[in-house]
Amino acid sequence: DVIELGYVAPEHMAHLYSASAAFVFPSWYEGFGLPVLEAWACGTPVIASRAASLPEVCADACHFIDPAREETLTAALGMILTDEDTRARLVESGRLRLQDFSWKKTAELTWRALEAELAKS
Repeated sequence: DVIELGYVAPEHMAHLYSASAAFVFPSWYEGFGLPVLEAWACGTPVIASRAASLPEVCADACHFIDPAREETLTAALGMILTDEDTRARLVESGRLRLQDFSWKKTAELTWRALEAELAKS
């Protein structure tokens, strides 16, 4: 079943990700894709569109769909629900890909960029 919930308080999100068979993100535009990282952190396989930053963020750790073609979403959901090997591969690749992202790493890279700019002055 697909349930459209509307607004969900942040403190409930981890439970919803964990209880889901898949996280579906058919976004046409996405600045970064934090919900994808949240889903991976909960061990949930991701289905996402190949739009904006999502291919760069997801790499090979999600199943890509064309958000303009409903049948690609239907096929991806069917695959995740019935093919345990694919589901397990997506969960594991998501956990591995998640290791490339952290707030500490973001802060360190930002700090280095600021230092480099200050050194130019």
